Parts: sequence; C-alpha cells; structure tokens
Amino acid sequence: MTTHEIKHHHNKDKVFKESLELFKGNSLDFLGREATHDTIVETLSGEITETTTKKAYADLIFKLSSGGGLHIEWENDISQDDILRFFSYNVDISRKHKIGFESIILTNKKPSIVEYINPSAAFRPRVINLKERDADAALANIINKLENGEAINELELVYLPMYTSKSGKDMYDLLDVALKLTPKVAGDEHNKNKLQSLLILSLSEFADKEKFRKVLEANKMVMEGNIAIEIFEEWGMEKGMEKGMEKGMEKGIEKAKTETAREMWSDGFDIERIAKYIKMPVYWVEDRLQGNNI
Repeated sequence: MTTHEIKHHHNKDKVFKESLELFKGNSLDFLGREATHDTIVETLSGEITETTTKKAYADLIFKLSSGGGLHIEWENDISQDDILRFFSYNVDISRKHKIGFESIILTNKKPSIVEYINPSAAFRPRVINLKERDADAALANIINKLENGEAINELELVYLPMYTSKSGKDMYDLLDVALKLTPKVAGDEHNKNKLQSLLILSLSEFADKEKFRKVLEANKMVMEGNIAIEIFEEWGMEKGMEKGMEKGMEKGIEKAKTETAREMWSDGFDIERIAKYIKMPVYWVEDRLQGNNI
C-alpha cells in the first residue's frame, strides 16, 4: 500500500487491512475458519481495472494453502450497492488470479442485506458482525491463555472493544482493559506498540472524543513511546484528530514494513521479491535497506 492510497482510506479500513496482514497467521481463526485446517500462504493484489478503465481495490485478498482464495472486506453499513460491488470484485479477482474466492464481510452493525440473487447468478458472502461476539467470553479466554502460557490470537485483542459485553462494559472499558493487556499479549516492545496503535486507530472513528481521551490518558504509562499516542497528543483531540491518526498510522505502517524488508533481506530474499511482498516500490525498499528515511 502506498502513502497515496493510505491517505484515501478511512482509519477503520487501514486498521482492518494492516491487522489482518500483520497477524495473518491468526486471521483464519479470527474469521471462524480454524476447522478447515487451511493456512494463508500469500497476500495477493486487490487491484481491479474496471470496464471504465478506472481502478478499484478489493480490501484484502489472500491465497490459501488449499489452492483457493479468501476475499475480505470491511463495511460499516452494508447496502445493496456494496453487495453488488463485492460481487464484482469477487468475479474480477477470480479472473485475475485464476482461483475461486470465498468472500467475507466484517462489520460492527447488523446488516439489512447479506446477499445478491438474480436469475443468472447468486452471491452469498459470509457476514461477520463483531457486535454479535461476546466480549466477556473473549476477554476471559485471553486471560486464561495468558495464565496458562498459551498463544493469544492478537486480532481478538485488537477488535475486543467492538464486541458486546453482557456484563455492562462499554467500548471504553474494553479499550482500557485491552490496552493494559497489550504488554502481556505482545511479548516484545515492537508488537506491543503495533497492537496499541491498531487498538487506538480502530476506534478513533467511532469514539466519543472526551471519553476516548480519558482512556488514553489513564494508559499513558503503558503506552509510553508508542507512535500513535505521540501523534495523538501532538494534534490534540479537537485539532485534527483524524489527520493526526492518519499520520501516526502511516508512520507505524512504514516502520513495520521497513523491519519486514530488513528481515527478508537478511534471510536472502532479493529486493524485487521484498518490494512485491510488502507492496512498496523497489526504490523505497533500497532506501530503507541502506538505512535512509527511517
């Protein structure tokens, strides 16, 4: 994803794509496909050239070990036009990559429409409404696994504040708990910062500014040194929060991609393959490997 593309997506779209890409080892479990024994083997291009010659982008495209593909979209309010658009994406990416794709739509609202049917075709994507997930059960599962030294699915923590708590915890209570758990779940400083940035940015579009600010202030010690909170404080709650969040996300994404490029380079991958994998230009990769613009 280029900086130009990043600027023209909402925070939730950026977080959705980056979180599933960064933690793709756990993405299928999060999407309820653990029973298939499938694994993600590659992130594919979602660029689509429409018949009007205008380019469009499907949110996230994965190739699976079974040989099929997974097409994932985030949509807050799902409309008939959205379903038709995702149907079109599914057809176009299937033609482009020569494999069949299962489509999944993530949302945090109950959809009024979930399929498209006409006499010649039918499209029934699987819709996952995060609001229907049990926050208390998910939180108890995370804490239990931490106590037993078991691996945690980081995506459960990133999206925990969007779940519904039957015990009365609201989004801000869940954000507070999730931020406090990030050091234990992440295991190291880099992953802790990554998780905290994703948590903050995923809710920035939905949150009440004052309540959001209080939660972040209460967690300053836990979040010390995090790029997202630094930018958040720099711009302030009332002075360009969205712009500040975008800037923070851009920096966080670039930092993560720089580290990935260096790790792949040390493992023997060539620059062209690295650039293709992290979806950045060759010159950008060369620059980072030479230690510039860090």
